[in-house]
Amino acid sequence: MTDDLEPIGPREALELYAKDRDIATSTERAHRRRIGRLAAWCESQGIDNLNNINGRKLHRFKIDAFESKDNGGNYSRETIRSVMDTIRVFIRWCESIDAVPQGTSEKVQSPSPENTRTETLDAERAGQILRYLHEYEYASHRHCLLEVFWHTGLRLGGVHGLDVDTVHLEENYVEPLHRPEEDTPLKNGEAGERLVNISESTSQVIADYIENNRHDVQDDYGREPLFSSRYGRRAKTNLREIVYAVTCPCTYTNECPHGRTISECEATERKDQASKCPSSLYPHAFRRGSITHHLREDMPKHLVSDRMDVNSETLDKHYDTRSDKERMNQRRDYLPSNNDLNNRRK
Repeated sequence: MTDDLEPIGPREALELYAKDRDIATSTERAHRRRIGRLAAWCESQGIDNLNNINGRKLHRFKIDAFESKDNGGNYSRETIRSVMDTIRVFIRWCESIDAVPQGTSEKVQSPSPENTRTETLDAERAGQILRYLHEYEYASHRHCLLEVFWHTGLRLGGVHGLDVDTVHLEENYVEPLHRPEEDTPLKNGEAGERLVNISESTSQVIADYIENNRHDVQDDYGREPLFSSRYGRRAKTNLREIVYAVTCPCTYTNECPHGRTISECEATERKDQASKCPSSLYPHAFRRGSITHHLREDMPKHLVSDRMDVNSETLDKHYDTRSDKERMNQRRDYLPSNNDLNNRRK
């Protein structure tokens, strides 16, 4: 129903919105640019009155603007999210001046930010990937990186900040340190510093990588990064791209579960395009998978919490992907048996 609405064109609404908002100049420019996408799309669709905007049309705008092959489909999730979040704010403002139906802003869909995505690498798939790397790329930077991600459960920032002298291979542990002044902060600051056990086999992979394949260089602060390139510490972007590439199923199975021709797939054209594979995973999926794996292996929750630097509430809400039945069955193993109770009564 648009009977109670006042007609207004997209460009006119954008100008009123910009004048009404008390925001910094740089923010205003960003908002104009993002909302301008919607205004241009409305014009292309012959929509000259925002009264006629609804949830379906906003969804069509998102597809046409960001996901259509005509536009290349090369936009990152963060770009799409920032635009759609601004569109939501704009549409909410339009509701306040009776330019669009009430509730329209609730229908604006944005992708979740990357750090809240829910993909999880399960133990079986992790085993496939690591077995492939162990056989065909032993102790390469890709093999070492994914070994560390899976067996430590560290966040991307924690892995990025590891140095040669913070991996204690004779004692089988790694030591992430918070060094914000040297561009390697930990998410939880100094509270995130801890000693993380690794297996002897993982220590051996790291040792062989350091001996044979690590670039023997220092970073800008004179430190020796564990994951280095010829120029210094590898960027987080590069580490992320490596994970995307190695988790494409065609990498470790030589088959595509999506029916694509591997040699012609856009995800294999360049190293930085691997994220376009629907099955590729981002680094946090390793952390989620590692945490769930430890819980399934009956490690007590408080120990998982300490090891992974995550409080129990956050662990339950965002990381523990066990089913309710799995949790129940594992709790059952800790219950005293009836025989034990009967013996106590005697």
